[in-house]
Amino acid sequence: MSVHMICASHSPLMEAFQVEPPEHQSVVAAFEARARFVEAFQPELVIEFGSDHLTGFHYHVLPPICVGLSARAVADIGGYPGDLRVPMEEARALVTHLGASDLDVAIAHEMVIDHGFSQALHRLTGAIDRYPVIPIFLSAIAGHRPSPRRARLLGKAVGEFARGLGKRVLILGTGGLAHDPSLAFPDLENAPEEHRGYLVHGAAAGKQATDLWLDRVNSLTLMASQMIASGALGPEQIKLNASWDQDFLARICSGRLDEFDDWTTDRMIADAGSGAAECLQWIAAAAAAQAAGCEPPVIDLCVPVLTYIIGVGVIHTPLPAIS
Repeated sequence: MSVHMICASHSPLMEAFQVEPPEHQSVVAAFEARARFVEAFQPELVIEFGSDHLTGFHYHVLPPICVGLSARAVADIGGYPGDLRVPMEEARALVTHLGASDLDVAIAHEMVIDHGFSQALHRLTGAIDRYPVIPIFLSAIAGHRPSPRRARLLGKAVGEFARGLGKRVLILGTGGLAHDPSLAFPDLENAPEEHRGYLVHGAAAGKQATDLWLDRVNSLTLMASQMIASGALGPEQIKLNASWDQDFLARICSGRLDEFDDWTTDRMIADAGSGAAECLQWIAAAAAAQAAGCEPPVIDLCVPVLTYIIGVGVIHTPLPAIS
């Protein structure tokens, strides 16, 4: 049995920028290095902690945590569409294990995901359907978020499950680091009235409402890219915070994950933007790796990239844990 963990940022503008940023080749190199390891590792199962950008999860019913028993990725900006190969029986077994660990989670028989899962999965494995994948959603962008402590406990239970499978398991966490996408993805209370129906009901609000929302997100994403290229949008407006990123990754890589029990998502958002809540996925993934017996992770890359509108991080456990 062996377990390996990778965490990496995602952003639509990693693949849709106006002008290539000076950091781009370093980002590409970091992802390619991890992808080469995954290719050599040949995981028999991938367990991915990801987020959603009001694509598949909406306010009508918004679980803090949800395990997908099947999943389909949409063709959003920066995402890769298609069906994931979710091993339903193993996914059910994971849910049962989580329940036995006092973690009651939602399940989705038809989970809809966006670039919050598909981008890192594609870039690190080569295709979203290459390996069996169990997707685990943690609410970050839309609100009703689990606490950092809950994310750690979730990851710990997932790692115990992975360790007991007797398989090569790849743990992925994707999101963050510091950034603020609240203009494109507002809280329900701050959303324009014409989009509230979609934000509450999703596709059930009708095709016109869905198309209107997707057009808005696409337009705002491209507009932000143009504003960055012209110098009209800077790091302060999108809450890039290199020192916060560095401190967060130092804590993640220290192995002292219980330090996050005293954190709150409200504080994370205040310090590093609404997108920093996606670092819950990193806490969960790191806790899973630790529980599975991995060595503490090491940092491949930590750099704010204005053009991507995020702080970019990539970390990995240095060697698979073998038992």
